[in-house]
Amino acid sequence: MKNIFLSLLALFVLELIVLIQVGSALGALTTISLMFVSMVIGACLVKMRFAQVVKQIREEQRFDPSLIWIPLAGFLFIFPGFISDIIALLLLIPSVRKPLGNYYSKTHMGDGFTKSSSSFTYSESYYKEGRTIDGTAQEETSKSDNEQLK
Repeated sequence: MKNIFLSLLALFVLELIVLIQVGSALGALTTISLMFVSMVIGACLVKMRFAQVVKQIREEQRFDPSLIWIPLAGFLFIFPGFISDIIALLLLIPSVRKPLGNYYSKTHMGDGFTKSSSSFTYSESYYKEGRTIDGTAQEETSKSDNEQLK
């Protein structure tokens, strides 16, 4: 956790340094315009790809981890700064995404993970067949329980 905090702090400081340097070279208005355009692009990427991910989960009842790289690039575009924008641009390149996806699936998902694993699927038919129990629960306390609480 400490390493993550230090990494984010270093990224923040580097982003500020680069932003100041670019702002002094291009001018404040141009730099702010570039930041705004990258934020709009990021918001569009997140909205577009997130809808595709939700549609895939609903229709195919599975989650493909390789779909997450483009929304991540969108979030990096939304984050103000040029270093995060460069990382986001790299994530948009398919030849960069594929090795990252392979590395991630090997290191974080274990050997027993399959994309169509039952832990990531759900069945709507299970709930349509009347197997759902709907009810309410009410806790009753006796007089001795009330006395113990006091």
